[in-house]
Amino acid sequence: MPILAFAVLALVIVLSVHVCRSGRSKMWLAVIWILPVLGSLIYVFVEMLPSLFSADSAPMRVARREGSLEDQVDREIDRRLQRMTMDQDSEQGTVHNRLQLAEACLVRGRFDEAIDLFAATRQGFFTDAPDILYGLARAHFGRGDWSEAVKLLDELSLGKPSYQPHGVAILKAQALVKQGSVTAALAILDTVLAQNENLEGRRLEAQYRRAEILWQNGETQKAAAALTEILRHEKLFRVGDDEREWIRLAGQALQAIS
Repeated sequence: MPILAFAVLALVIVLSVHVCRSGRSKMWLAVIWILPVLGSLIYVFVEMLPSLFSADSAPMRVARREGSLEDQVDREIDRRLQRMTMDQDSEQGTVHNRLQLAEACLVRGRFDEAIDLFAATRQGFFTDAPDILYGLARAHFGRGDWSEAVKLLDELSLGKPSYQPHGVAILKAQALVKQGSVTAALAILDTVLAQNENLEGRRLEAQYRRAEILWQNGETQKAAAALTEILRHEKLFRVGDDEREWIRLAGQALQAIS
């Protein structure tokens, strides 16, 4: 049984990495993690196998299943939340399961429930756990609690500065913009982009968020120049799977500006 459980966990991790790097909908993460066996099979048959034979037809097949998959994920989330509420001491109440369910709620935009789950897990030994702090900040950001998101991100940066520093900085910049602190947000993104080391695939995201802020604040020419730079990246360098989504978004934004 432990070997089987390890094999399932390994499969889930591999498929989750594939989702992130291939630019697939993040809803697949919820499908795979909440329904490890069934969800993995669905992903393999719906996304991976069709792409081996017909890349053009795969998105249409996914689109036809999108609604039913979302409904299935929401039902599974509701079922697990109910079981967790009924028996706090059951296996459903373990830290791993709470975090797994919280991430699924984030993907589905169920931010109130995600906040409750992350907050309930953040106690004792896990009070300063960086993944919990980051998840809680993302949930508050999603719900529109900008100041609380910034507070949590500052706490994370101070206590665990090596934990996803670029992702933390980009999210903080986004939250600051929502609060009206445009100059501070741009300064954070400029600091991130000025770094020479590997940005863990975050450089194009930071560039896009910067262009987005400029565009929203009337700096159309600067925004267009920044977006053009993102598209230029595709011509000069080998593009990774995690970068293609930002290039696609940059192309759409540039077209909208023009």
